[in-house]
Amino acid sequence: MVLKEKTPENVLQEELLREKAEVLSRAGESVSTILRQMHNLKEDIEALLLCLHGNMSGEAMNAEGDMADELTKRIVVEQVNGKIARYNDLREDAKLRYHYLIITREALGMRRHHWVEEFYKIPERKGYLHEL
Repeated sequence: MVLKEKTPENVLQEELLREKAEVLSRAGESVSTILRQMHNLKEDIEALLLCLHGNMSGEAMNAEGDMADELTKRIVVEQVNGKIARYNDLREDAKLRYHYLIITREALGMRRHHWVEEFYKIPERKGYLHEL
Protein backbone atom coordinates (compact mmCIF):
# COMPACT_ATOMS: atom_id res chain seq x y z
CA MET A 1 0.00 0.00 0.00
CA VAL A 2 1.40 3.35 -1.03
CA LEU A 3 0.67 6.30 1.26
CA LYS A 4 0.38 9.61 -0.44
CA GLU A 5 2.19 12.43 1.28
CA LYS A 6 -0.11 15.29 2.17
CA THR A 7 0.63 18.55 0.50
CA PRO A 8 0.24 21.81 2.41
CA GLU A 9 -2.85 22.51 0.29
CA ASN A 10 -4.40 19.16 1.32
CA VAL A 11 -3.69 19.84 4.98
CA LEU A 12 -5.23 23.30 4.70
CA GLN A 13 -8.27 21.90 2.90
CA GLU A 14 -8.80 19.30 5.65
CA GLU A 15 -8.54 21.98 8.33
CA LEU A 16 -11.08 24.14 6.51
CA LEU A 17 -13.49 21.23 6.22
CA ARG A 18 -13.10 20.45 9.93
CA GLU A 19 -13.78 24.08 10.80
CA LYS A 20 -16.87 24.17 8.58
CA ALA A 21 -18.19 21.01 10.21
CA GLU A 22 -17.55 22.43 13.68
CA VAL A 23 -19.28 25.72 12.90
CA LEU A 24 -22.34 23.92 11.50
CA SER A 25 -22.38 21.58 14.46
CA ARG A 26 -22.38 24.45 16.96
CA ALA A 27 -25.10 26.31 15.05
CA GLY A 28 -27.31 23.22 14.90
CA GLU A 29 -26.68 22.33 18.53
CA SER A 30 -27.72 25.79 19.69
CA VAL A 31 -31.10 25.34 17.96
CA SER A 32 -31.46 21.79 19.31
CA THR A 33 -30.72 22.88 22.87
CA ILE A 34 -33.46 25.50 22.82
CA LEU A 35 -35.95 23.11 21.21
CA ARG A 36 -35.24 20.61 24.03
CA GLN A 37 -35.82 23.32 26.62
CA MET A 38 -39.10 24.19 24.90
CA HIS A 39 -40.14 20.54 24.93
CA ASN A 40 -39.41 20.28 28.66
CA LEU A 41 -41.41 23.44 29.34
CA LYS A 42 -44.28 22.08 27.25
CA GLU A 43 -44.35 18.97 29.43
CA ASP A 44 -44.34 21.13 32.58
CA ILE A 45 -47.22 23.21 31.22
CA GLU A 46 -49.22 20.09 30.34
CA ALA A 47 -48.66 18.66 33.84
CA LEU A 48 -49.88 21.89 35.44
CA LEU A 49 -52.90 21.93 33.14
CA LEU A 50 -53.75 18.37 34.17
CA CYS A 51 -53.52 19.47 37.79
CA LEU A 52 -55.71 22.48 37.06
CA HIS A 53 -58.33 20.48 35.16
CA GLY A 54 -58.34 17.81 37.86
CA ASN A 55 -58.96 20.52 40.44
CA MET A 56 -61.75 22.01 38.32
CA SER A 57 -63.55 18.70 37.91
CA GLY A 58 -63.31 18.20 41.67
CA GLU A 59 -65.03 21.56 42.12
CA ALA A 60 -67.96 20.39 40.03
CA MET A 61 -68.64 17.77 42.70
CA ASN A 62 -68.27 20.35 45.50
CA ALA A 63 -71.03 22.90 45.05
CA GLU A 64 -69.69 25.21 47.77
CA GLY A 65 -66.60 26.22 45.72
CA ASP A 66 -64.03 26.35 48.50
CA MET A 67 -61.98 29.59 48.77
CA ALA A 68 -58.74 27.59 48.99
CA ASP A 69 -59.54 25.87 45.69
CA GLU A 70 -60.04 29.24 44.03
CA LEU A 71 -56.70 30.49 45.34
CA THR A 72 -54.97 27.28 44.19
CA LYS A 73 -56.44 27.69 40.70
CA ARG A 74 -55.20 31.27 40.47
CA ILE A 75 -51.71 30.21 41.57
CA VAL A 76 -51.65 27.39 39.01
CA VAL A 77 -52.88 29.74 36.26
CA GLU A 78 -50.08 32.19 37.14
CA GLN A 79 -47.54 29.37 37.06
CA VAL A 80 -48.81 28.16 33.70
CA ASN A 81 -48.74 31.67 32.25
CA GLY A 82 -45.20 32.18 33.55
CA LYS A 83 -44.08 28.98 31.85
CA ILE A 84 -45.93 29.97 28.67
CA ALA A 85 -44.11 33.32 28.67
CA ARG A 86 -40.77 31.51 29.05
CA TYR A 87 -41.77 29.06 26.28
CA ASN A 88 -42.63 31.91 23.90
CA ASP A 89 -39.36 33.68 24.74
CA LEU A 90 -37.43 30.49 23.99
CA ARG A 91 -39.36 30.16 20.73
CA GLU A 92 -38.18 33.60 19.64
CA ASP A 93 -34.61 32.65 20.54
CA ALA A 94 -34.98 29.39 18.59
CA LYS A 95 -36.20 31.30 15.54
CA LEU A 96 -33.19 33.63 15.73
CA ARG A 97 -30.71 30.77 16.13
CA TYR A 98 -32.39 28.87 13.31
CA HIS A 99 -31.96 31.98 11.16
CA TYR A 100 -28.25 32.04 12.10
CA LEU A 101 -27.99 28.36 11.17
CA ILE A 102 -29.44 29.05 7.72
CA ILE A 103 -27.11 32.04 7.24
CA THR A 104 -24.16 29.85 8.26
CA ARG A 105 -25.20 27.18 5.79
CA GLU A 106 -25.57 29.79 3.04
CA ALA A 107 -22.14 31.24 3.86
CA LEU A 108 -20.65 27.75 3.52
CA GLY A 109 -22.24 27.30 0.10
CA MET A 110 -25.19 25.14 1.12
CA ARG A 111 -28.30 26.33 -0.67
CA ARG A 112 -30.91 23.66 0.04
CA HIS A 113 -32.42 23.71 3.48
CA HIS A 114 -35.62 21.63 3.21
CA TRP A 115 -34.38 18.86 5.50
CA VAL A 116 -33.15 21.47 8.00
CA GLU A 117 -36.65 22.97 8.13
CA GLU A 118 -38.08 19.54 8.97
CA PHE A 119 -35.40 18.58 11.48
CA TYR A 120 -35.48 21.88 13.39
CA LYS A 121 -39.25 22.40 13.34
CA ILE A 122 -40.08 25.35 15.58
CA PRO A 123 -43.47 24.95 17.29
CA GLU A 124 -46.18 27.59 17.32
CA ARG A 125 -46.51 30.17 20.09
CA LYS A 126 -48.64 29.24 23.05
CA GLY A 127 -51.55 31.39 24.18
CA TYR A 128 -51.97 32.47 27.78
CA LEU A 129 -54.63 31.19 30.14
CA HIS A 130 -57.21 33.69 31.31
CA GLU A 131 -58.36 33.92 34.90
CA LEU A 132 -60.91 31.25 35.73
